[in-house]
Amino acid sequence: MTIDWRLSTTGINSDYVLPAAGSYEKDHVTWATPIAPFAQVTTKAVEPLGESRHEWEFHCMLMKTLQERAIARGQMTYRDRAGEERRLDQVYDTFTFGKRYVEKDAERLIGDVVNLSTNLKGTNWEQLKEKGFARFTSVGMGMANIGNA
Repeated sequence: MTIDWRLSTTGINSDYVLPAAGSYEKDHVTWATPIAPFAQVTTKAVEPLGESRHEWEFHCMLMKTLQERAIARGQMTYRDRAGEERRLDQVYDTFTFGKRYVEKDAERLIGDVVNLSTNLKGTNWEQLKEKGFARFTSVGMGMANIGNA
């Protein structure tokens, strides 16, 4: 399964391709790495075409369906490739942070991530949307950021 806004080579080889909204059909931070000195924002200019949706919505819908089917089938857990037991009957609840960020909450989730970010001190989501970019104030605390730096 592929979630993409275009038919990529991954999509060509997938059984299912879910149509992600394009860059101007959703709010998102386009650069979230200290390799570039700025976080840049693309804001929703038009509604998504056809059946396209924000990736967050597709992921929530997938997790919700997995949880519902796991409960209906009585398959509450599974073992991951490391041998750890994982819960299928709570996968949607866990993924959505206890249903705090459900299908239509992508922008609120993005806002909270920006507001809690350790490398955009003094900038919140509303300011970032208004200005369109913000300079990173530090490397941040994420392992990927530290590794990239």
